[in-house]
Amino acid sequence: MKQNKDIPTGYKDSPLGIIPEEWAVRNFQEISTEVKLGGNYENSEYNCGVPVIKMGNIGRGNIITELVQYLPKAENFNDSDILKRDDLLFNTRNTLELVGKVAIWKEELSFAIYNSNLLRIYFDSHYVFSNSFMNYNFNGYSSLKQLKKYATGTTSVAAIYTRDLNHMKFALPHLDEQLKIVEILETWDNAIEKQKKLVEKLERRKRGLIQQLLNREKRLSGFSSQWKSVKLGDIGEFRKGFGVPKDKIINCGQKAITYGEIYTKHDVIISRSL
Repeated sequence: MKQNKDIPTGYKDSPLGIIPEEWAVRNFQEISTEVKLGGNYENSEYNCGVPVIKMGNIGRGNIITELVQYLPKAENFNDSDILKRDDLLFNTRNTLELVGKVAIWKEELSFAIYNSNLLRIYFDSHYVFSNSFMNYNFNGYSSLKQLKKYATGTTSVAAIYTRDLNHMKFALPHLDEQLKIVEILETWDNAIEKQKKLVEKLERRKRGLIQQLLNREKRLSGFSSQWKSVKLGDIGEFRKGFGVPKDKIINCGQKAITYGEIYTKHDVIISRSL
């Protein structure tokens, strides 16, 4: 068979693009064995008790525990909703931008359950080596592109239904190659996590140093003169910006910062006609 000049040797064309010849494209329904929504639990104002993992706790590949809600004290839970290590959770409802996020449970909390906006997925071990591999796969470019297509609803409330998820396609290598891919990516994840902890440690030290230097708890060598006490208005000038209507936020043009972007890394682009 003549090799297509646009496809490198050892590769083939597929519904997901060019992939290695040994890989196979399979749909979600074929490789999954069971999907299960969590329980329909009420919100609680308690900050202790049984933690409930919800859509806001699902990041791109990881669980976010900065803001966790808890089960009301009088409410019971189903034992089948208890999370186990390496459970893969799929966010079925969220905003149009965030629906379809997938993360793997690494026992970030000693005990937790999950709610009805999340789908716990089990895979056939003949096709999938581990949930870790599928966690990376779900968060890859091809999968994110498909999930965006399946999302239905409004900008603020959107959903991805199992009937659509069943048609989602994945490129799967042999199990031994899946294992190697996971080992490599987890090595990178561990290195990134160590760097994050180092940065957090340095940031804490910097905040402490700011406290000491600006409150005169510590003086720099060679400086002993008294500090002056002044009013902010005597040394600075205040200028107010102008409002940016939502319908003027576009993908190109002049960059602007709104109050919502303070302490974040997001850019807002506004029309030049403003």
